[in-house]
This record gives sequence, C-alpha cells and structure tokens, in this order.
Amino acid sequence: MPNGLPSRLFELYETPQKSENGKLVYGIQRSGDYLRELSPTPKYCTVSYVWGETQYIDVESVGWKVPITSEEKLHFMLDACARQGFTYVWCDLLCIWQGNADEDARVREDQLVELGKMQQYYAESSATIVLGQNYETFASRWAKVAPVLDIWAADRAATKRETLQAVWQCLGDIDEVIHESQGSWFWRVWTLQEAVVPKKARLRTTDGTEMNLPLLCDLIDWTYSALGTRTLNTSCGDARYDWIHPGQGVVNDRGWWVVSDNLKMAMSYRSSPIHPLQLLNITRFRKCFRPVDRLRGAYAMLDENWQVDPVEVEME
Repeated sequence: MPNGLPSRLFELYETPQKSENGKLVYGIQRSGDYLRELSPTPKYCTVSYVWGETQYIDVESVGWKVPITSEEKLHFMLDACARQGFTYVWCDLLCIWQGNADEDARVREDQLVELGKMQQYYAESSATIVLGQNYETFASRWAKVAPVLDIWAADRAATKRETLQAVWQCLGDIDEVIHESQGSWFWRVWTLQEAVVPKKARLRTTDGTEMNLPLLCDLIDWTYSALGTRTLNTSCGDARYDWIHPGQGVVNDRGWWVVSDNLKMAMSYRSSPIHPLQLLNITRFRKCFRPVDRLRGAYAMLDENWQVDPVEVEME
C-alpha cells in the first residue's frame, strides 16, 4: 500500500451539492476502478460507529448500495467530519465493497483484503470520529463526562471534597455513555480494532471533544475501590442510583468492570501481541452481528505467528 494510503477515500465537497456530501476517490489501483492518484497521502479521518438496523441507499460515485440506518445518519456523520476540518474520510460502508460476498468473488476478495487493512487505516488516520448507537446525543453525553475525567486526573487520590462530589454526580452520565442502548459503542467487537488497538488512536466525538479511554478505565477502576471503602458514598452529592451500593459486596450492578477490563486488555496489544485464547477472553462479552466478526473485529490484536492471509485461506 503506497505511503500507507487506503485503497479508497471519500472526498467531502467544500459545499455539499444537493443531497450529496462528497464523492468516492481511489488512492491506488484496484480492480480497474482507479479514478485518480492521491499523492502525497492526504490527511484523513476514520469513523467508528454502530451499524444498527440498516437500509440500503444510493450514494453518487459509490458503486454499491450503502447500508446504513438512515440517510440522515450518513449526512450527520460526514458533516461532523467536515466540521472538524477533514476533506477525506475513510468509513467501511463507503470504502469497502458492500455487495454479496457469497455470490460475487470480486466482492469477497475486496472485503477480505480491506478488512485485513482496517487496523492500519485507523492507526494512520489523523483522528477517529466516534458515533454511538444514539448518534445524535452521544457527543453531548460524553461532554458531561470529559470534564470530570480531567478533575479526577488532577486529584486521583480524591483528597479534595470537590473531586468526590464531581465523580459522584457524574456516575449516571458515565453509565449513560457506557449503556446508551442495546447496541452501545462501548460493547461492540469492532470498537477494539477501530479505537483501542491503534497505537496512535485519536478519538473524538462528533463535536470534537477528545475521548480518553485509558483515563476512563482508570476512573472506573477507582470508583469500585472508592465505593468499596465508602470513600465515595451518598454524602458526596444529592444524586441517587439504585444500582450503586457503597460498602456492599457488589458496589455497582451495571458491569462497568467488564468494559474497563476488556479495554485495558485490548490496549495491552500495543506493546505485546496476544495469544488466540486471550483474544477469545477479550471478545466473549462483546456484541456483533455475525460470529465471525468476533474474530475479524479484533484480528489485528493477534501475535503475527497466529495470523494467516485471509485471501489464501478463502481460496483454499
């Protein structure tokens, strides 16, 4: 892949034309569909989002029906990228051939090749824009959590009353972000490859707010300890949660520890590739549409000794 350039990128128009946000362009020659060479490699962003229920829509210059919840969601996604100053976007539904892989060998090969490169695309992008299942409200929910992360990061021992109050009052906001819906972004398999595995992951919400996942995990772990010792308790604020039980055996009914543990184990790949059994342990609680996605969505985390060429395997 020349200069790390994705096979395809979606180029956003400076001014959207009618209902179109942009057009598909090609970075390298693939299957005779070359349009123009992009050199040097342009600055681009990637998108990490929850598919949800889909319909198929037409997008001019894209040679396949695009699967997405609604046309409004696609425009929302691309508008968010444009507002943050990006001209080029890499998103799977626009940049990987979305045909029937069972019926068309060209589609199957394209999907296998591109899925194998996804981790690199995300790693080399300038930013990854995150959309939750409830894509219109996810950013505003995270915006309530982000300042509390900063407050706690500056006082991790919680020596200040203000720190305890801020964290206690924010427990509900953290829960809304983690459990925003049945298909929450934090619980999907593909989130690992798109937002956790890349060493230079730069996550932003659609309004541009940074998402610091390592810091979120640290705060989650601390809340369990602080709730267990009652350092964090109902006297810290007027908010009340029927799923929080300071000083009891189970201090949090909502399973935050699974999210934190999962993310931290995945982050360990950045310095030490993992064994297939560890991979199964990381993905067992994660959501996916197809069983094979439990492997595909975290494949880049595997030690290279366990990886195989997906095209060669498919053709055997």
